[in-house]
Amino acid sequence: MLFKTYKRYTRDYSRDVFEEKTYYSYLNEAKAFIKFVTENDLSDIKSNKAMKQHLDENHELILNYLKITAYSKSSSTWRKLRRSLEVAFKASKLSEHAKNMKNVKNPAPIKSRAKNTNTKRRMQKMDENTYHTVLRDRINKKDIDASSLIIICKNLGIRPSEAKGIKILKINAESIIVYIQGAKKTLAGKRNEKNKRGIDRLLKINYNKSLEYALLSIQGIDDKRIKAAQMRISRTSRRLYPNAKKHFCLYSLRYQYGSDLKKSLTVKTPESRKKIAAILGHKNTSSISSYGDAVSGNNSFTPPSIHIKCLAEVNDNYEKNKQNIEELNFNLKTNNENINKGSIDGPNIG
Repeated sequence: MLFKTYKRYTRDYSRDVFEEKTYYSYLNEAKAFIKFVTENDLSDIKSNKAMKQHLDENHELILNYLKITAYSKSSSTWRKLRRSLEVAFKASKLSEHAKNMKNVKNPAPIKSRAKNTNTKRRMQKMDENTYHTVLRDRINKKDIDASSLIIICKNLGIRPSEAKGIKILKINAESIIVYIQGAKKTLAGKRNEKNKRGIDRLLKINYNKSLEYALLSIQGIDDKRIKAAQMRISRTSRRLYPNAKKHFCLYSLRYQYGSDLKKSLTVKTPESRKKIAAILGHKNTSSISSYGDAVSGNNSFTPPSIHIKCLAEVNDNYEKNKQNIEELNFNLKTNNENINKGSIDGPNIG
């Protein structure tokens, strides 16, 4: 083992908390990148001491390449790579170099960064005809998991992975009450509620026979079945709409749900913003900007009721985040003008 074991790492860095599988995923990504940069196969290194020396001698080169890759990677992919390198250097007892990795800022202007291709291909403005066509296909194929997940995501706006954490609390002729366990939970969030990224929520929805059947049908579903259903839905969309640039998926229903919420509640007051965020399972109201827009919302949509304790968990940072984005865009515009005038040389990657 060229790096610290997970057990040793968590003992040495007790505040740096994540799952064991995440730790080894970070190390694998870091090793692949370091091999690419240094052109040395890390499998040829036989000891921890030799690995530490190799990373120490090449840390500036690795750091520079990290900056360069910002122009060819999406923001989230680049952040994960930066985090992987930070963990790898810490796992090699090079804490100062790890700190340098952690502190480096993405030098690429936001507009010039690569886009996440999976997200780019998702249908975000969904019409009812597409929804019913895909759903009917899955029902005709007797695909219970896929059809149930489509109905649930349409009516609850959940993340697909949250389907396994839905508990039915009450069903009567008037309403359905469900508890949804949030998917955005790191190990730190599980240990301390203050560190969690998403929230659980308790929702009350008007009674819907199809929703009742769907909820009962997916009890006991796991990640493997959810992923398999997502793949079948994706293939169905491509088969039914072969020429479409964007395709239907379960996240399309979440985007549309966000649009419907914004149409019915608006984002102009802290109360309505917090309600939208809570229903979608977000801890911060700034996160709702990623899901839908009021223009695409459905006029006939009735938002669910949410428990007051769930609302209390939401932090309203929408206006602050909006102001930060406006300031960032202004700075980028100023820098671009200076570059065009020849007053600066662009981002320093040295």
